[in-house]
Amino acid sequence: MGTFKGKKCKFITGRLSYTPTHCEACGIENQNYTIYKNGTQTSRITRPFHGMYPTYLLLQKQRFMCKTYQHSFTGQTSVVKRSCFISQNVKTLVVIKAAHARSLKSIARDCSISLTTVQREFNEAAKLVKLSDLIWKNQWIHLFPAI
Repeated sequence: MGTFKGKKCKFITGRLSYTPTHCEACGIENQNYTIYKNGTQTSRITRPFHGMYPTYLLLQKQRFMCKTYQHSFTGQTSVVKRSCFISQNVKTLVVIKAAHARSLKSIARDCSISLTTVQREFNEAAKLVKLSDLIWKNQWIHLFPAI
């Protein structure tokens, strides 16, 4: 238990470390230690509520350095997209809650994210639905061209 922005919340700690196969910046393969570990970077990732409290993952991501071109990069995980601090689970939860005809403000409060972020995720989901409708209509036209 701890506090964030004056509210009680739960913090979960974790560490992400692995040996990369190649440099994400230049693409050179990691042979003979051309890529080495270069410290960590802690990210506070918003997770779905755990019980009554907002939950955050304090993830120590491994930093890497490429000897060849002196590029550095941070380890990646499927929990969050690159340069994002809201977990994929929370983004999915926003879409699920929006499908139940709830207000954006209510969803933002329940997911512990901003109203702008809720609107952005809602718009992204709407684009995907429109795209899938368009694909379906195009397939329908190809199946039944006489209609």
